[in-house]
Amino acid sequence: MCVCCFISFFVDDFDKPQIVVGGLHFLAAANATTCTRAIVDSLHKYDIKYDNVRSLVTDSARYMVKCSKALEIIVGDHLQYVQCWPHKLNLVGGVWIKELSELNLTVVKVKNIFLNTRKRRHLYASFLEEKYGEKRPLFPIPVIIRWNSWFTSVFYLADYLLDIADFCQKDEIKVLQNAGVEYFSAISKQHLAVVHVQAIFVKEHAKELVDLMLKLEGSSYPTSHLLHGELEHLKECYTAVSNGVYFDNTQSALESLSPTKAAEAKLSLQRVVSQAQAKLTSLMAQDPSKKMFEHLKVLDPKYIILATVNPSLIENIRNIFGFTSLDTEEITSGFCHLQAALNQQVSESNRPDILTALRVVKLTRPDFATKCFEAIWFPCANVDCERFLSSYNTVLTDRRTTLTESKLATMAIFSFEDLSCE
Repeated sequence: MCVCCFISFFVDDFDKPQIVVGGLHFLAAANATTCTRAIVDSLHKYDIKYDNVRSLVTDSARYMVKCSKALEIIVGDHLQYVQCWPHKLNLVGGVWIKELSELNLTVVKVKNIFLNTRKRRHLYASFLEEKYGEKRPLFPIPVIIRWNSWFTSVFYLADYLLDIADFCQKDEIKVLQNAGVEYFSAISKQHLAVVHVQAIFVKEHAKELVDLMLKLEGSSYPTSHLLHGELEHLKECYTAVSNGVYFDNTQSALESLSPTKAAEAKLSLQRVVSQAQAKLTSLMAQDPSKKMFEHLKVLDPKYIILATVNPSLIENIRNIFGFTSLDTEEITSGFCHLQAALNQQVSESNRPDILTALRVVKLTRPDFATKCFEAIWFPCANVDCERFLSSYNTVLTDRRTTLTESKLATMAIFSFEDLSCE
């Protein structure tokens, strides 16, 4: 098994951390012991002092939790263990898939219709073009291991499910022995309408979850200071839906059903969101870096603009790693300068940008600004590592039977450099 260690660090006068492949290790078995040794070896390779190691970012696998505890003993209790939040949000998304079983079945059947069949896709594209008078997008095939791909497919069905059902009624399509076509031939209009309501509901009410996952997957802008607020907002959205508050399209779709079916559908949709909210609440409560992200919210531009400088605020900033070396006057002055820079952006009708504001503050309060840069770039995802492992699969192919581990590691590192430059 291949395990990759990434190292993120700041260079003088750089506002954004640099990410490099610290090491590529080939393990006979992946467990807490072997992974701990691999990480420690990478630190020793670059002569990184334990005091300079701020955080460890992994997925939520149990052996990585054990690994984090071992590293805390070796490195020190200042080590912040972060579990990748896109991974966690993907678990919340899994609740939607599980609870909306009929909708998930429909996604599978539509996938059966269009998977590995160029001719059928061409016929469907022509069908849509003839109906709408212009070209329309084709069904995006979901991939179970690709985040958000199921939601992307459902978003499509919210707009084109009825068109797919009509397409399957065409004579040249009905004669095909295909599980998806047979499914749409057998489904009743009433049941299809219920599934369509579910798809519309997902498109409107799962958008916040999908958008947050996409935001956290990015690595060109810091997100750690926004995470706590975004998660709380997502919980509020779920609470509203649990209480029967729906967006316009979902409400209209529900009203198109019979009273009995509409009542059943509402209970089903509320159950889905309640389960998703319970899962999200549990993940937030069990997050090992929960306190750190709660402290980092004081660097959210929305919070800064409305904040009042008081002892409680100063104490909150002190709880963020790195700020303990600054005295109260320096923190107070730096925060006021940051607040003024953000308010200046708002007065000029610009969207508050924490990076631009900190570059302004850096001119007069360099120590405070530097600590802020380090804090807001605190990692909350290991997506770069996941992308690297995906590219690694294109480096090691079945034809490369004589490739040595050292050369493979070098080629993989070069592939990451190419990936990060795109």
